[in-house]
Amino acid sequence: MKFFTIVLLCALAALAWARQQAEATEEDVPTVFPSPNFNAVEDARSLRDAVHGPGTNEQVIIQVLTNRSNGQRQQIKTAYWELYGSDLVEDLDDDIQDKDFRFVVDSLMMPFNEFEETFTDEEKVKYSVYEDALHEAMAGPGTDETLLSRIIVWRCEIDLGTVKNRYYYKYGDTLANDVSSETSGNYRDVLLALIK
Repeated sequence: MKFFTIVLLCALAALAWARQQAEATEEDVPTVFPSPNFNAVEDARSLRDAVHGPGTNEQVIIQVLTNRSNGQRQQIKTAYWELYGSDLVEDLDDDIQDKDFRFVVDSLMMPFNEFEETFTDEEKVKYSVYEDALHEAMAGPGTDETLLSRIIVWRCEIDLGTVKNRYYYKYGDTLANDVSSETSGNYRDVLLALIK
């Protein structure tokens, strides 16, 4: 009995230390960074190929959009317009059938300041503890896809890495595992790519 008590105390001490280290070393850690080899024209062409012709290549859309910063995504929109005389977001919307996946893609393509303005002051206060809001979005029957998507897109270039750590320590499972079990298809894939 003493042995198990000692093991339990050691485990709790190790967990407390790990949480303290994570909070001390990972303040404001994003999960999406600017691509160092960014080329807006190449990305615009890749996205055009993904949405034109037979079918839609959702994996290309996910790969490009989740590996570019918001500023880079805005440059891709401009390059797309200059190359094809067409609005990238409209072309993506026309081809993407899944409404939740489309919502995330539309959110990613919105300039950051405009996207942040979609949150009311009340929502910003209510959801300021992001790990709790994410857990709330997935708790119980059904998933609040809008809330889940908005917070992941909003925080991925700011501090989602930090939020992931806090989520794990508070709820005992990784954010990626919970998102994976609560979502499906391309919608799940794009969220997991943003969470990394």
